Amino acid sequence: MSHILFGSVLLIIAGMVGIMRHHRHFGWRRLIGKLDATPAQERTLRELLLSARDQLSELHFDARSLRQEIGESVRGERFDEARYADAEAKMSEKFRQASGVIRSTLEQAHEVLDSRQRAKVAKWLTAGPHCHRFSHC
Repeated sequence: MSHILFGSVLLIIAGMVGIMRHHRHFGWRRLIGKLDATPAQERTLRELLLSARDQLSELHFDARSLRQEIGESVRGERFDEARYADAEAKMSEKFRQASGVIRSTLEQAHEVLDSRQRAKVAKWLTAGPHCHRFSHC
């Protein structure tokens, strides 16, 4: 069970960082545009999202070495439980840090948005990946 959780966390971090890298500001402009944000809200949200991107990107970069450690735990004649446990502890810490970044970003965005805008964001978050480009949800 923990393997699935940690793998999912790493995929989420990778996905968020990938989206932010490949779409640059276009994706965020589109999101903010769909919210009908005021200029002040746009500025604040852009700063929040760019800060989260930078923090998650750093965590994603750090998490890459964990794959190597996990691979090394199965390389030998016997499964290296100690090496895997060490990697699992590091994964837990990365998850905690990423969760903190996401929570902080959502809390700050919540303060900036009005109730209508928060309802839109909640709909996008609950629809998940099927909410393609914020228009099919």
